[in-house]
Amino acid sequence: MMLLVDAGNTRIKLDWMDAGSPARARCVHAFTPNDLEAARDWLAALPARPSHVLGVNVAGEAVAAMLESLLQRPIEWIQAGASAMGVRNGYRDPAQLGADRWAAMLGLARHERERRSADSGSPAGSAMAPPRGRACALLANFGTATTIDTLQPLSAASVRSGAVDEAAFEFPGGLILPGPAMMLSSLSAGTANLPMGEGDAALYPTHTHQAIATGVAAAQAGAVLRQWMAGLEHSGVPPELYVSGGGWPAVRDETLRLLARARAGLGLPEQAARWLDAPVLDGLACLAFARS
Repeated sequence: MMLLVDAGNTRIKLDWMDAGSPARARCVHAFTPNDLEAARDWLAALPARPSHVLGVNVAGEAVAAMLESLLQRPIEWIQAGASAMGVRNGYRDPAQLGADRWAAMLGLARHERERRSADSGSPAGSAMAPPRGRACALLANFGTATTIDTLQPLSAASVRSGAVDEAAFEFPGGLILPGPAMMLSSLSAGTANLPMGEGDAALYPTHTHQAIATGVAAAQAGAVLRQWMAGLEHSGVPPELYVSGGGWPAVRDETLRLLARARAGLGLPEQAARWLDAPVLDGLACLAFARS
């Protein structure tokens, strides 16, 4: 059994997968460093003792040490690289990309291959198979920070000509901005009279709480729309939107409203956002399976 660890800025997520399995168990346990007893109970209930632990950590060395003590074994911490699992890292310095964002891109690539294969009615094939179609994939993850990252399929001509190696997608870069909760708390903490905004977004807010909540949702949705438009301009095809993170409910309606208006204005059909519960763990599962 392989244990998967996503140590984020606020919460830690655990999942597991059987040796030789291509997918994780989807039995995620999320906890904070102040709630270790529940994590111990979850670990004690696993069907077997993990033989290896694979993880990403953006929470610092103290959290890494705490987790290795909790698990009573070393953890193999993944770092971003130039290329893996059919994805090329477009960062100027590939190692500078956060390990969580890199793992999420590997997980997103897997979901995109599965979606394309389902749409075409043919098997997904190996991780190195070139993607079908030309649409970009966009992952908006609304956590402590919001990250909005894109995968671009490399051209079929480049893949056939051997101009690229194993990479069938490229991560060209993405956005990082404060997450919804951080935006709300920064307004409350940084001003003398503004409260923590609560309420639904409105076109014309009529009280302060609603004005703050609408401003935060509009900022998040506008960033998503910006990257969606960039993907559309790059490929000429509307990007597939994937969303994740605990802040999504707070910005969902405004994000979908903006995207729907953009599509209608461009004469494009409606398009659903696809929810991913743990894209970082999905990417770790891809790496673990490739090594098995």
